[in-house]
Amino acid sequence: MRLSFTRTAGGGSESNVKFSGWWMAAIAFIAQNCAMGLTYGSYGTLVNDLQEMYGTSRAVAASGFSLIVLVLALLSPFAGYLLTRVSVKYVMIAGAVLDCIGYLLLTQAASIEMVLVIYAVFIGSGTCLLGILPTSYLVSTWFVRYRAKVFGFVCAPVLIFLFPMVSGYLLTNFGMTTLFMVNAVIFAAIIPLLFFVVERPEKIGQRPLGLEAGSPDAGTAAAAAAPEPVVTMSQMVKRVPFWVLSIAIGVLSGAGTMFVTHIVPLTREEGIDLQTASTFLSAFGGGGVLGAFVFGALADKIGAVNTLAVTSVLQVIVWVFLFYTTDISVLFAISALIGMCCGAIVPLHGASVSELFGREAVGPAVGLGYFLKTPFIFGAPIFAGMLRDMDGSYSTALLVHVVGFALSALLFFMLYRAFRGIGRLA
Repeated sequence: MRLSFTRTAGGGSESNVKFSGWWMAAIAFIAQNCAMGLTYGSYGTLVNDLQEMYGTSRAVAASGFSLIVLVLALLSPFAGYLLTRVSVKYVMIAGAVLDCIGYLLLTQAASIEMVLVIYAVFIGSGTCLLGILPTSYLVSTWFVRYRAKVFGFVCAPVLIFLFPMVSGYLLTNFGMTTLFMVNAVIFAAIIPLLFFVVERPEKIGQRPLGLEAGSPDAGTAAAAAAPEPVVTMSQMVKRVPFWVLSIAIGVLSGAGTMFVTHIVPLTREEGIDLQTASTFLSAFGGGGVLGAFVFGALADKIGAVNTLAVTSVLQVIVWVFLFYTTDISVLFAISALIGMCCGAIVPLHGASVSELFGREAVGPAVGLGYFLKTPFIFGAPIFAGMLRDMDGSYSTALLVHVVGFALSALLFFMLYRAFRGIGRLA
């Protein structure tokens, strides 16, 4: 897709320039979907096979996904710093190379310990360097107008929706080695595409969309770029409402990683075949595509914090249904609803911080909040696996999450009432 616009050069002459930002958005979409979709969309389908092949427990077999999430959390500050020193092109290429090498090594892994090390060191690092951080940076440098919409397009988890079905088919018919090889080939195939990344439009004589000469957004963009008061992390940690919000967000986020890791083995224990069980992950991914838009629109009407409370109550209801149903169509609908709730967490988190503390607090609060939720997103899949190994079923693990959702809903409602009373929380 190309967009032509007329820009005014320094001397006042005009020239037609073919805007390359749409190509950058397309590349970012492919990179983001490969980084997150191939790994997130396949790991849940692998848990049973990893457990059987290496003779390990369900908790250990499920911990690879937690290790990926942990590495993402720990490596993100370094990756952000790296983007200020190295071209985003080379950061993304490094990520794709690490992912490719990781999946090739998995085809030769001789033990579950080796599998977990590969997932952490190679695939976790590759996912961080190829995924959300560099792609969001790329979008921010190319777009002022339509930035949020383009970012939504880039982050749409299409492969998380589609790849579980592909993964289930490959595992059923060809085995784990073939699945790992397919992932490695896909990452290798996108590397040449990444060489076309241009991190800033100025490098090729263009301007960000919205800052071209005569654009009605140029003045708005300049105003938006003006310096604002900075809120430090040390200031945020002194605010009790910040801790309440972060803990409740952590509970919701941890439930998402637990669901992605365990929904396939959970439903297979109910007699559902792998191919069908994999479709629940696809439903989760499809719901995630819709969640940010649906609950974002709701937040515009009732507030972001109140919307988080609504999603928590909805999760109480749908997770209770997991106790009682083995109907495939109902499980598919439940998976989609859980995906919608989980897909809304990241945008609602940022909107809630702005709503409660002001726009200037979004950066430090969300950044620190990501680290604070790491124990939840890392520990939830492992803890659920441990409970399953102890009880022989997932009933206790499901009950723990239902209680967590109810408590989170209560915390969100308390924050909303406090915010409504004084307008902004100190």
